Amino acid sequence: MGTFLVSGLMHELILFYYVECDQRSPWEVTCFFLLHGVCLLTEIALKKRFGGRWQLPRLVTGPLTIGFVLFTGFQLFFSS
Repeated sequence: MGTFLVSGLMHELILFYYVECDQRSPWEVTCFFLLHGVCLLTEIALKKRFGGRWQLPRLVTGPLTIGFVLFTGFQLFFSS
């Protein structure tokens, strides 16, 4: 989780210097990274819980992952 937090804060800092502050709400980039960190921890816990007995095919998980990243990105960055 620490890696996602630091990454989010670094992206916030970079965007602070390149984007005017009134054009975006604060902490949305950090929220994006923290949300993905929580989801990764949940995925790891579920994989440990089921021990590899239940796994979706790559043709399903690939589009689900890309869709999740796009959906959360648009919701957090372009919702205003």
